[in-house]
Amino acid sequence: MHAEAAAWDVAAPFFETAAAGKLMLQRCDACSAIVYYPRLRCPACLSANLSWVDVSGEGTLYAYTTLKGIDDALVGIIELAEGVRVTGRVLPGDKGKVAVGDPVRWIAAAAASEDSCQVLTFAPVGGSQR
Repeated sequence: MHAEAAAWDVAAPFFETAAAGKLMLQRCDACSAIVYYPRLRCPACLSANLSWVDVSGEGTLYAYTTLKGIDDALVGIIELAEGVRVTGRVLPGDKGKVAVGDPVRWIAAAAASEDSCQVLTFAPVGGSQR
């Protein structure tokens, strides 16, 4: 099996469930660490016993940057309520601004295939924009 195919096999449940409207991440059965991005082994204890679990999609904007020339997209690091940090697109709030520390919520993930993976998308929780 090629390395690319193996990587897709590991990540497929993440993209498939996100496309179906459910955010799931891996959790280590040995140490309970939540794991992102999908992997074959837990980065905390190296156990190969990982299960898929629902996560809230609620979090806090930890950091972000603007990608100029790509519709001025915001890409952020979001610390989920479960304690793990994920990356994703961040939509601007009603005032067109976001700030580090703002609460955000996962809102969408497009269907993915081996040829096309879409990033997670988050939006500020109402009224939190500065």
